[in-house]
Amino acid sequence: MSTVVKYLKFTWRYFKFNIQTAMEYRASFISQIVFMILNDVFLLFFWWIFFSKFNQIKGWELNHIFLIYAVAAGGFGFATVLFGNCMRLGELIAGGQLDFYLALPKNPLWHILVSKTSISGLGDLFFGIGVYFFSKDPNIFGFLILLVMIMCSGIILASFSVIAFSSAFFFGHSESFGRLYTNALVSFSLYPSSIFKGFVKLLIFTVIPAGFIAYLPTNIILNFDMAGFLSVVGFSLFSAILASWVFNIGLKRYESGNLIIVRM
Repeated sequence: MSTVVKYLKFTWRYFKFNIQTAMEYRASFISQIVFMILNDVFLLFFWWIFFSKFNQIKGWELNHIFLIYAVAAGGFGFATVLFGNCMRLGELIAGGQLDFYLALPKNPLWHILVSKTSISGLGDLFFGIGVYFFSKDPNIFGFLILLVMIMCSGIILASFSVIAFSSAFFFGHSESFGRLYTNALVSFSLYPSSIFKGFVKLLIFTVIPAGFIAYLPTNIILNFDMAGFLSVVGFSLFSAILASWVFNIGLKRYESGNLIIVRM
C-alpha cells in the first residue's frame, strides 16, 4: 500500500505542476477546454438532428447516445489528462527520448505516461461528466457508476494506445499506425453497438475493444449488472497489465538517443 500511495502522490504532483504551468497562459488554458467541449457538443448535435427524424436505431435512442458520449468522451478525457503521453509514446520511442525516464527510480512507463497532461482532455472529461445529467433519469447511483466506468474506459484506452505505439520499439517510426489505431478505438466507441454485426462486432470486443470502452459501460449504467461491472473492471486491469508487459518487452530493444535533456 505504501508503494501505491507513493505513486499516487507522485502522479498528483505531476498533474498539479502541469496544470499550474498551463494556467500561466489563462486564455489558452480556458480556450482549449471550452473549444473541446464545443467540439463534443457539435458531435452530439448531429445525433440530435438524426433522432429528430428517426426515433431509434435498433433499440438505441438519443438518451443512450448521451450515455455513450458520457463514457467515451469522459474516458478519453481521463486517459489524456492523467496519462497525457499515451498518445505521444511512439514519437518518444522512435526519437530515443526515453533516456530521462530510464535514469530515474520510478517505473518508466508510469513516469512517461503521467509526465504530460492534455489540457483539452479536461474539456472531454468535463463534457462526459456533464452530459450524463442530460440523459434520461440521472441519479446518484448511476453517476457513481459512470465515474467508475469513465476511469475503466480511460485505462483501457490508454493501455491499448501504449500497446499500439510500442510497435515503435520493433518497427521504428510507427506513429501513423498508432494514431490510426487509437482513432479507430475512439471512433468505434461513439456509435451504437447494434449497428455492427458478425466479424466487425467480434473485432470491437477483441482487437479494437470499443465494446469495453463504451458499450458495456453504457449498458451497466442503464441496467446495473454486477457480472458486467466486474468484467469491465477486470478487463481494464488486464489491459493495463498487458500494456506494461508489451512495453517492457519492447524496452529491451530500445536504442538510446544519447540526448542531454534538462528538466526544470
